[in-house]
Amino acid sequence: MYDRRRADRQLKIRLLQAEVVETLLYGCASWSLIAEHYTKLNGTHRQFLTRCIGWSKRKRLDRPLSNAQALIQAGCEETIEATVRKRRLCFAGFVMRMEDNRLPKRMLLGAMAGGVGYRGGQESDRVSRLGEDLVAFNMGDEKEGGKWKEGAKDPEVWYNKVEDGAAWLMRKWHRQEAEASAKRQRARAAEAESAAISGPKRKRVGEAAVGGEETARRKSER
Repeated sequence: MYDRRRADRQLKIRLLQAEVVETLLYGCASWSLIAEHYTKLNGTHRQFLTRCIGWSKRKRLDRPLSNAQALIQAGCEETIEATVRKRRLCFAGFVMRMEDNRLPKRMLLGAMAGGVGYRGGQESDRVSRLGEDLVAFNMGDEKEGGKWKEGAKDPEVWYNKVEDGAAWLMRKWHRQEAEASAKRQRARAAEAESAAISGPKRKRVGEAAVGGEETARRKSER
């Protein structure tokens, strides 16, 4: 379906969001991911996006397609990372509104009693990842002193905060992608300019070599 050229693009995008993304992110509200995981998820999402919009790497080697351009052409508002972080924060607010004796609240937001972690390893528990989500959504002030717990008591207020944070993250991401794309374009232009300058020199050397061979051949004939 995604590779059919005559199929409607909007239909393919809706199928992508309803089938691929939902299957890819099933249960992501309780995940504890690191940067490597986000890279793999974004790469998989980008592959399907390029198939939906009909972009071929073999045909467009002169103009690489960035992640931001793929999202814009497909009409997607969020990256996989933004979607995962938003769902985790919304789920954290839902868990926070539970009663203290509920098992999900004790498991996800409670402190572990006893046990020893890996020495020198990264913290990968739910609370530390929740703090990263708050910082990524420009909600770092909510992290200090557990202020987010008070804000999460009102579901509507908390959802609006999370939506605003996701929008802020996407604006920042698009700005960074635009700067990186401009930097790559300047590098390609500089490389093309240097190749154009060095090209005639190589040609003159080749012409000189051909001319020398022609002169030697004429002398041998005499």
